[in-house]
Amino acid sequence: MSRMLFTSRGLARTISSFLIASSGLLAACSSSTDGESGADDGAVHSMPTTGDTAAGSVSCVADPRVEDVEARSLEKSGDLGVLDFVVLGTEPFPPAKGDNTFRVQIRDEQGELVDGPLLVDAKMPDHGHGARVAPEVTFDPDAREYVISPLNFFMPGVWEIDLQCPSEDSDAMIDSVQFFFCVEG
Repeated sequence: MSRMLFTSRGLARTISSFLIASSGLLAACSSSTDGESGADDGAVHSMPTTGDTAAGSVSCVADPRVEDVEARSLEKSGDLGVLDFVVLGTEPFPPAKGDNTFRVQIRDEQGELVDGPLLVDAKMPDHGHGARVAPEVTFDPDAREYVISPLNFFMPGVWEIDLQCPSEDSDAMIDSVQFFFCVEG
């Protein structure tokens, strides 16, 4: 049976080796400069960077999860295929650090606009935290659209906006969808 004896020199060497190994792991998990995250398996992805990373500039526009905001209007079928969710616009455009307002319409399978309850959750999937401020959801009956505000993106990175339409009669979910946006900074 062997015993490990830590002298001050041995302990310093062990700590030094641990720190060097840890910094290598952190570098492997940090941002890449080639714009490719290389993962599409639902795991946490690193954010591709551009510019002077020493100055802290971060860009996530090349992240494969991020929506193409050039179209200004985004439409996705819900996870269950029951509803279609349309982000009609954002203010500011594109979404930016700070308070944002989203306008959303929801359509059923026949293309009719839906005006039931809507739940909204904003979070940073790579960081494991949500927004600091819960957004308020109101329905504008004249425009037949939901107004979600404020969506407070308080830091740069990938933000996930989860929209859920619960049934008015039960706790069941009719449909839900996730939109991903890059907030630069």
